[in-house]
Amino acid sequence: MYKRRKVLSKMIRVSVWYNFPADPVIANRWIEIIRRNRRQDWWKPSNYTKICSVHFCINDKYETKKGLRRIRRGAVPTKRLFLSISDSDSEEENAETHEDSSKIICDERINTDLSSYSRPGTSTGLAMIASANIADENAKVNEKTLNIGSEPQFKKVADNVRNWNKKPADSENLALYSLYKQALFGDVNIPEPSGMVEKAKWNAWSGRKGMSQDDAKKQYVEMGEKLHSKYA
Repeated sequence: MYKRRKVLSKMIRVSVWYNFPADPVIANRWIEIIRRNRRQDWWKPSNYTKICSVHFCINDKYETKKGLRRIRRGAVPTKRLFLSISDSDSEEENAETHEDSSKIICDERINTDLSSYSRPGTSTGLAMIASANIADENAKVNEKTLNIGSEPQFKKVADNVRNWNKKPADSENLALYSLYKQALFGDVNIPEPSGMVEKAKWNAWSGRKGMSQDDAKKQYVEMGEKLHSKYA
């Protein structure tokens, strides 16, 4: 019993990412759950979308004798589904497989090159995580949350950011990301993560604390328009 508690405690502290399941029945259940919780009926996963283990109940997780952290077949994400979902890949993530060798998702795309956060020996996959996809996330605006129909300028800027040909500097990308999150959700509402890249994103968003969502949207538009000629 003590050993199991120790393993579960470790699994709570360390987050891993899973690919979307190959089983269409399970995959459709996840899609419906995520759409319902995020109030985004249009949402669809890409071929690279992954979901973080934080979205699964602890009883759905287990660790193999080789130390690989997995989730049980048929498990579905139910916790904090507004949190990050990524379209990245890594050696560690590939090692964390579903019980039936199918894989899983999570949708926070950040189109940014955060190579400065990588360390010697970091895998190419982790570098890809670092360059996630902020621009795509910035463009995927929740109409019900932001009422984009009455804010065409915001939507236009978000679309432009997504289609930029050049990648902005790390500081600019994090600034755009944090303004976007503040516009969507207001003050940061998730615990500080442990991952290097996720922590950088969290710190950027946390730095907007106290800013109104309307001001965040206005500043996002201003910054996006200012940088457009530089990166389009």
